[in-house]
Amino acid sequence: MRQAFAHLNPRRVAAALMVALLGIPAGGEAATTYTWNVASGLWTDAASWSPNRTTPATDDILVFDGGVTAAVSVSGVPSEVFGQLHLVNAVAVNLVSGVSSSPAGTISKTGATITGVGTSFLASAIPGDIVYGNTTQTTHEVTSIASNTSMTVTLGGNFAAQAWSVSPRLQPSGGPGDDLVIGPGSSLTMTSSIPPISISVRTGATGRIEGSLTFAGNIHRLHAESSGAIVVGAGGVITAGIGYLGNPFTSTGPANIITFQSGSTFVQNAGANAFALAQPASKVVFQTGSLYRFQAPSAMSLSGRTYADVEINSTVVSVATTGSPFFMNNLTILSGGIEVTGPIQPILRGNLTVAAGGVFRLIPPSVATATKSELLGDHAADHQWRRRHPVRPVLQRLHR
Repeated sequence: MRQAFAHLNPRRVAAALMVALLGIPAGGEAATTYTWNVASGLWTDAASWSPNRTTPATDDILVFDGGVTAAVSVSGVPSEVFGQLHLVNAVAVNLVSGVSSSPAGTISKTGATITGVGTSFLASAIPGDIVYGNTTQTTHEVTSIASNTSMTVTLGGNFAAQAWSVSPRLQPSGGPGDDLVIGPGSSLTMTSSIPPISISVRTGATGRIEGSLTFAGNIHRLHAESSGAIVVGAGGVITAGIGYLGNPFTSTGPANIITFQSGSTFVQNAGANAFALAQPASKVVFQTGSLYRFQAPSAMSLSGRTYADVEINSTVVSVATTGSPFFMNNLTILSGGIEVTGPIQPILRGNLTVAAGGVFRLIPPSVATATKSELLGDHAADHQWRRRHPVRPVLQRLHR
């Protein structure tokens, strides 16, 4: 649960007080709290938990406590519904492997469509799940399921009929306070290759991340079934690591599931953008003071997007903008930069800082009489462009 009473869900607190004051039965025994107690072990091994977790229940509270075991390696992660998952006291948890389910039938893939023979897709998977063919071992996120024999998925690569699997999904379902908690100083890293692992916060459950969550390659996912369910607080960092694939917060389901508050950071080293949905919809909300750190060798998602602060430390990427402008507060280019092509230009609300060697270029220019608009940091430590109010940048060649 959250570490301060200020973070508790007021409706849940009120209900608990009513039970205590009026002596109303709570509807069953209290949930059991299990604390991980080994440096390395199987998730499903009862002895990995204290007390022994011999009878897992859907309201279990699972705790990784750095005061008990500081660094943890967990293998054999299954699909499981439980009450809450808490990482506290600067614990470092690494999910190194998972256990898939293997539904009946075979699947083949053409384009974005997976076709099944002898399959029951509606009972075996849900949008947001990760599926793969057992022979090709290429992973795909399910975006929609039309029937028991047809579903659409992300990522390319066709394959012929083969047995298939569904990657494991950890599902915090709810309890007092927040249900997915990565506390200050704690970290959760997902390094499992095949299968990847997903965390899906169920309807009515909530999460708060004030430590770090890292997707180390592959196609791991963090999902929530309700808008506004997950908050990344000050000091919280979510990273899509080297070799990561796809959108980290799924490309389907409700919008605005994750809020990055002031002092939080999203780091994109690889994979697709955090917004995922077709603009102006988005899986994420970046509040003022949050940071999007772009370090991937790919194009950013710009048209119709609303960022807070942005930091670019990559190559020069060219992005064609159409439709709607994009918004940023403070933009810092440490290396590489952006070349924006098309009629839609950025709206910058704060400072623009371009370090030596960095590039910010608008093509076509926002000034009709100019041949090119650009800000180059080739001959100075940095340049800063400040405005008190939102304006479209009109930048002429500097220091050339």
